[in-house]
Amino acid sequence: MKPYRVKIAWVIILIIPIIRGINFWNGHEAQNAEGTIFHRADALMMGCLLAIYRKRVTEWMSGLIEKNKLMIFLPAAGLFFTVVVLKLISLKLNNPIEGAVIRALGRSTGTLTCIFECLVIVISISFTNNMWYQFLNSGVMNYIGKLSYSLYLWQQLFFSHQIGLLSKFPINVFCIFAVAIFSYHIIEKPFLKIKSKFEMRRISQRVTPQAA
Repeated sequence: MKPYRVKIAWVIILIIPIIRGINFWNGHEAQNAEGTIFHRADALMMGCLLAIYRKRVTEWMSGLIEKNKLMIFLPAAGLFFTVVVLKLISLKLNNPIEGAVIRALGRSTGTLTCIFECLVIVISISFTNNMWYQFLNSGVMNYIGKLSYSLYLWQQLFFSHQIGLLSKFPINVFCIFAVAIFSYHIIEKPFLKIKSKFEMRRISQRVTPQAA
């Protein structure tokens, strides 16, 4: 990537949360809605920069982990703090400026959340001899991985305020998993079996010599 493009990415990462915070402060929620440039532009740029600086970030994290093994859990702890704790704090704040800052930097789409998400990715793919890696490869997490596509398909439904109580945390999380489990076992898994049968039939037709 050319140097000026890296600089543009950094500028976007710095400016977008400021604009997002101002929009929240002024009550312009629609300008921060999903699909707008202020919703995910900084996250997209962080992904680009992570691809460029992955080696440096990995070396930095490696140094921290060598000093303290528990640092392997730092990104996940930070992600939990920004998504869950800051959300609960922001709901109780009466100061509009403080609430706008927290919503711009934390919660599910904030800049700090994106940073910790990047670090979680680095930890997960670059460090294998630790408890975090064992946790990700446990039976429960493997099952959640199987549900990932169904979770992706259905999760947005339960973040819509139009469904009332079902969109409220933590009820919406329970509903997301309940529908995803149903979808995986009743819809996705049977279709995968059908797909496998067609694949095996197609392969056998290729291998079996045609009758003269």
